Amino acid sequence: MNILPIALPDGKTLAINIKKSNRAKKPSIIVDLLGIHAIIPSAYSVEDLIDLVEEKKNWIANASKYYEKLRSNYDEEHLRENTICFLGERYWIRIIKDRMSFVVLSESLSTLTFHVTDIRKHKHDVFKWYKSETAKIISSRLPLIASKLNIQYNTFSIKRQKSRWGSCSRKRNLNFNALLSAAPTEVIDYVIIHELLHILEPNHSKQFWNHLGTVDPGYRNHKKWLSTYGSLINIARIQYIER
Repeated sequence: MNILPIALPDGKTLAINIKKSNRAKKPSIIVDLLGIHAIIPSAYSVEDLIDLVEEKKNWIANASKYYEKLRSNYDEEHLRENTICFLGERYWIRIIKDRMSFVVLSESLSTLTFHVTDIRKHKHDVFKWYKSETAKIISSRLPLIASKLNIQYNTFSIKRQKSRWGSCSRKRNLNFNALLSAAPTEVIDYVIIHELLHILEPNHSKQFWNHLGTVDPGYRNHKKWLSTYGSLINIARIQYIER
């Protein structure tokens, strides 16, 4: 990956990370919490990219300023590139081509190593692993929590959801986001409790939140964790894998 410096009128210099991709049909510039990135087709010249950057300089500067301010809200460990989150902890991610697909988690090295059979599909392998881990946790925790609350549910599913961590249908079927295993255990329990209580209270009424506060006194902190770090779970997983 190459670095392209961009000089701003205020004397500041920003660094754009450049990656050439055989799958890219046209150049794209991405500004997010992890920095500025340009993905260009293999045959695309850096000189043409410089012209494109010049055209978008004001947008890049404003977007960079916005995300720089946003970064101050997060712990530095959650902003590390090449990492993913699991049970609230950050792990360095490694992708290795192998004959079989499996995952090795090293707590001492804080590393998650994904052995995959097809490098081009390693994003799918990471998602599949998240979904499997989330299913194990929900299978273990959901019956226990439901029993303590004396709430009967029907079935549960683990799904790819963009904007929800969980949901509850009128038929008492519960759905949970496949990436939920990225959150700390107590936050996962909060989501489970939240959805179970929707069987009793289908909306977010005052009565619902009062009931939730009785069952989970720390729910505000758990809810805050999701609102603060929820988007970073996706960013850490997808952005690194795409590069």
